[in-house]
Amino acid sequence: CMMAVSIGVPLIKESDSFSTVVVADSFLSLAAIFVLINRKSIEDFHIKKTYVIPLLLIGISFIFNGVYYSVMGYLAVGLIFCILIPLINLVFYSNSHVMICTAVSKAVIISFIAFVLISIMSGAALGKTQYTAILSNPNTLGNYMLIVVAANIYLMCDRDYRKNKCFPVLYITLALAVVIAIYTNSRTSMIAIFLQLVVVSLMYLARKIKCRDISGCLRLVKRGFIFILTVAVMFFAMFFILTTVKVQLIKALPDIQITKKYDDVELKDLLNRMGARYTKGLNNSDKSSLDDDQFTSGRKEIWKDYIDNIGFLGHKTESRNIVEKLRIYHGTNAHNVYLQMAYSAGLIAGMAMIIIMIFAAKDLLQKMYRFIRKGIMDDGLVLTICCALGFVTVSLTSGGYMIYTYLPSTFFYLSLFTLSVNERNKEYS
Repeated sequence: CMMAVSIGVPLIKESDSFSTVVVADSFLSLAAIFVLINRKSIEDFHIKKTYVIPLLLIGISFIFNGVYYSVMGYLAVGLIFCILIPLINLVFYSNSHVMICTAVSKAVIISFIAFVLISIMSGAALGKTQYTAILSNPNTLGNYMLIVVAANIYLMCDRDYRKNKCFPVLYITLALAVVIAIYTNSRTSMIAIFLQLVVVSLMYLARKIKCRDISGCLRLVKRGFIFILTVAVMFFAMFFILTTVKVQLIKALPDIQITKKYDDVELKDLLNRMGARYTKGLNNSDKSSLDDDQFTSGRKEIWKDYIDNIGFLGHKTESRNIVEKLRIYHGTNAHNVYLQMAYSAGLIAGMAMIIIMIFAAKDLLQKMYRFIRKGIMDDGLVLTICCALGFVTVSLTSGGYMIYTYLPSTFFYLSLFTLSVNERNKEYS
């Protein structure tokens, strides 16, 4: 439901969609907490200080700036970081978190299948620009694919699903999500998806090698080749569907289309444009070095401007007007989660977010090493790894720090319970 609100509301209500999404999803979260919370959640489990203290610092910073600047939005953000996110982590972990991870992953994949069907019928055709499906922004579509890939990987690593008849379906949905991400031409999304696939694969491969399981290693390599082949087949199949078939659908059913415009696109032309987009700033004929302005899509100057204006106190508005040598930005965000939080709520908030990411990285590496060495897999760990990799990659080029409004941040905070919650007096070997 929260994912549907996060994606659907901006499509229906373009203005002031941020506050609508936050309010609606906050009520949904409170409803889930009310249903799941019990005495056991409070008495038997606790949130580690390494996570709860930074979350409180972020929340208090936003509340302080909200009072100081009389910004109600900051007060809401502060309360969510202080109360709602810790409660969600605590309640989810203490109430069959394995079932919650599985249910959420299944819901994501079901929503993705529906999303693809709707996009084929009513979405934009694949053209000369970045593919957006039924959304307005290719980066938003890329972010959605990060979550779909994470859900697929989690279920594919589940023992029950590896023996299930639905396992081939997961191959197809995973390959389809990768193909759609490729069509968006979003480099950040593709880097995140690449990391999700490679890190989890290497973790399992390292475990097989540690156990001297040669047949297991060969099975993993075989599955890798099958997946690459599936991606290749889906790439060409979806090209045909989103060009030739889609044009016929636009002509036959014009009233249900988001846009009736389409381009005549040849496969070779598409591949050339994608290659140019993905290597933007790298192939610079005039200079021997990297063209960092092109490579970062102008973000370098935005980052400099925000860094120069970060202080102990935050700012009343989160956006800035920035004039560069080659570009002028009106009301742009920081395009970086840590700079955005530091600018909006003050330096302490930005530093606290960095601390959360450092401890998350440390705990993930420890748990991954524990799995490789001893074969002990913490419940939900694969989902947390994928969500964390997706968020940390996107966080470097996007200002989306807020839960609910940005899918990578939403799923990172929701899956953080694998790392942030412990049973009281329980020690891990």
